[in-house]
Amino acid sequence: TTSFSATTPYWPLPPPTTAQKSVSTEVLTTIPFTLHDNRLLVDVFLDGQGPFVMIFDTGGANTLTPEVQRILDLKSQGQEFITGAGETRAHSTSVHLKSLRVGDFKLADQKFTVLNLNQIRRTFRFPHLDGIIGLELLRQAKVRIDMDHEFIRLVKQDAPPLDHAELLKFTIVD
Repeated sequence: TTSFSATTPYWPLPPPTTAQKSVSTEVLTTIPFTLHDNRLLVDVFLDGQGPFVMIFDTGGANTLTPEVQRILDLKSQGQEFITGAGETRAHSTSVHLKSLRVGDFKLADQKFTVLNLNQIRRTFRFPHLDGIIGLELLRQAKVRIDMDHEFIRLVKQDAPPLDHAELLKFTIVD
């Protein structure tokens, strides 16, 4: 069992106080997002290429589409069957990437599931969708989401919660 926490402000934050300004040293990166049908879309760079448009999903594992696999010329590492929110199993493959970068935050040696996301793309009417990220980032950093200003901040794991923000604790079972 791995525990994660995210800090999500529910109203515009007031200007930072002197004490809050010192918290800026806790920030690893700030990532702008676009909100589409209550989903956060972020630009991601994979092996130095991109940007690729991906859903930032706190419970979502690294996933990319077959189109991105072709663009990056990645060789499949094996076949898998995965399940999502429903009972249906889907066929997928996996690939390994040298790097994932979102904002200024970089993760090395990342496994991605390759999955056709056309049904999700059509259902939620995404103009474009290259994949999903989230869970692997949460293993490395806390997340602060500012819905009013449309940005995500990745902060150090030991960063204190912000004033005027609500701390949401949850546990993800691997």
